[in-house]
Amino acid sequence: EQLPPLETTLKPVDPEKIPVLEMDELWSFVFCLDNKVWIWIAVNRETREIVAYACGDRGEDTCRI
Repeated sequence: EQLPPLETTLKPVDPEKIPVLEMDELWSFVFCLDNKVWIWIAVNRETREIVAYACGDRGEDTCRI
């Protein structure tokens, strides 16, 4: 079974409304436990759509990517 086209699953954007984004992070590792990687995710609070993500350390610079 195929997924529906992306444009049919997205809510229309209201240009008058400033979206509220929630930041979340999760930890993982690459190849060994000593190589920690944090995945930062920005989610639109109203639509629950993921609008951005970044991988790196847990520092502020990675969060602001």
